[in-house]
Amino acid sequence: MSQLDGSGFQIHFHALGDRAVREVLDALAEAREANGANDNRHHLAHLQIVHPDDIGRFVSLGAAANIQALWAAHEPQMDELTIPFLGPERARLQYPFGDLQRAGTRLVAGSDWSVSSPNPLWGIHVAVNRSVPDEAPNSPGTFEPTAPFIPEQALTLSQALTAYTAGSAWVNHLDEVTGTVEVGKYADLVVLDRDPFAHPSLEIADTRVLRTCERGLGLLLITHDIELAASVSDRIHVMYAGRIVETAPVAELFASPRHPYTAGLLGSSPPLAGPLARLTPIPGAPMGLLASAPGCAFAPRCRFAEPGRCDQSPPELERHGPAEVACHRVAELTRKEDS
Repeated sequence: MSQLDGSGFQIHFHALGDRAVREVLDALAEAREANGANDNRHHLAHLQIVHPDDIGRFVSLGAAANIQALWAAHEPQMDELTIPFLGPERARLQYPFGDLQRAGTRLVAGSDWSVSSPNPLWGIHVAVNRSVPDEAPNSPGTFEPTAPFIPEQALTLSQALTAYTAGSAWVNHLDEVTGTVEVGKYADLVVLDRDPFAHPSLEIADTRVLRTCERGLGLLLITHDIELAASVSDRIHVMYAGRIVETAPVAELFASPRHPYTAGLLGSSPPLAGPLARLTPIPGAPMGLLASAPGCAFAPRCRFAEPGRCDQSPPELERHGPAEVACHRVAELTRKEDS
């Protein structure tokens, strides 16, 4: 372990039991003593059982807790096999996400696919509720609410989302380019059918992904309607060439119908103006604005139709749900003029 650490390797440990966790932390302590602190970002995965005496050691050793939250719930394997085998005392030490968070441990999260579901929303649901959603593969199948599993170890929704986004980016040494929505980072985004913070926590698993965008690819303009945008979001993210180039208040971004961003996106001349004029045009690079809103993405200033109307028909129009309607014809024009 010390030799690997000293050579710059990042080590991913599988540590399920309390002895395995302690032996890994002991090995990390030896490596720190031999090599000093570094940015290798070693992490322990699974962490089914962690002794309370070892909770605080993660921070002091710079070790991250790589959690797979879907298993931290009452389900057949847990209730019929694991708890009887471990006994009540050790069974209470399982998946101590809350204690690790309170101790200041950096949490990163994954799915453990292919022996588990790759759906991060189900994992987030369990991390927050400590109960399995009905659709998950390890659901008891009763379709009745189950008691939370060691509820004091639950995370908040914000903490769980952070682990699955910023945490995962950090552990992969990608936190400077992705994991959070910030100017200069990749436009790696998902469009959800709801705001999970605005709904009961037991409905987290019901959330559906409408669109996934990697470095801006697949992202089309969501809205140019000023009043509509302002009613659903106070800030707009501007994407160009796969990166977020600016985050601005709605009122500032849409100060007038002829704002340079609006003009550039809808193909007016010049296509790039204002801050975007300083960007080097990249052939085929999509540019777009993100603000969830119902209705037509381009009304009321679509150059192909009268305000409030649209003369496009499938497959020109692509619908992903009530929150998004994207016009391929305008998007294609945008890509051409950006180049």
